[in-house]
Amino acid sequence: MGGQVRGKILLGALPTIAPYFLPNTIRSFRTKYPGVELIIHEETTQQLLRGLEEKELDLALLSDAPPNSRIEIRQLFSEELLLCLPAAHPLVDQKKVVASNLQHEKFILMQDGHCLGAQAQQFCETKGFHPEISCRSAQIGTVLAMVQAGLGISLIPEMALAGAPRDGIVYRSLDGIRPRRILALALPGQRKSSLCVIEFAKFVRSQRREAARSRTM
Repeated sequence: MGGQVRGKILLGALPTIAPYFLPNTIRSFRTKYPGVELIIHEETTQQLLRGLEEKELDLALLSDAPPNSRIEIRQLFSEELLLCLPAAHPLVDQKKVVASNLQHEKFILMQDGHCLGAQAQQFCETKGFHPEISCRSAQIGTVLAMVQAGLGISLIPEMALAGAPRDGIVYRSLDGIRPRRILALALPGQRKSSLCVIEFAKFVRSQRREAARSRTM
């Protein structure tokens, strides 16, 4: 089967997903299907959806996509958004940190158009306050560097923790209802996908099921 599946996949992904989720996934997929070439396009949710509609992408990994009759959304998993604090921040020594502790803090978030920033804002608003945003960036790495410099706090996806800096930053789970985001695969709803695209979509879903099963064992 691996030798029969050949071709090119134009894969879109959010910049807050691609560097953390894709390397190991693509490595495993290429081991099984060495004849498939993947070309990755990192864009915002809006640009990814446009790319699918205009046939510039075969499928995309995104989060919180609005309803679209021309695009099929297949939910993969959800993950926690972790609180990032400068190491010298007073909340570091607090045994429990809840959302209300953050209402007077300065936040460093992703730029407008990046759903991660909107998700952090929405979480704060559901807790009864509007976050004071001191700075925005288009890269999680820059957001973390600013937290490290003591310029504010942030919320980052759990998958970004593996490569995140440890010096000068403390990562915490909030107590109570924790902020989360849902990740999904998006495919054109009215276009027949190639065999390699179908197999990649199946592979990603099966990998997530196996990962979820291993966590419950």
